[in-house]
Amino acid sequence: MIRGLAITVGALGGALLVSLGRRARRDAGERGVGLGSAVTSLPQTLKADAAGLKEDAAAAVGDGRAVGATREREVKESIDAALGGPLSS
Repeated sequence: MIRGLAITVGALGGALLVSLGRRARRDAGERGVGLGSAVTSLPQTLKADAAGLKEDAAAAVGDGRAVGATREREVKESIDAALGGPLSS
């Protein structure tokens, strides 16, 4: 069991390193810098990506709340119209 766990951890670690290497290579090509420079700046790049994803998630939550509020209002208006007039909340 421990051997299987070690193999799994090793495989995940290897996959992580391969992924980071691909990202560094892609960044190097996009920015026109050497691979060493791209690897050195990789932590900053990943932090910026994480910050962007955090902002996107916050915006999506806000959009979801706005859609929910709009839908709630539409349902209330539909019920009011079906009952023949506005009801007090």
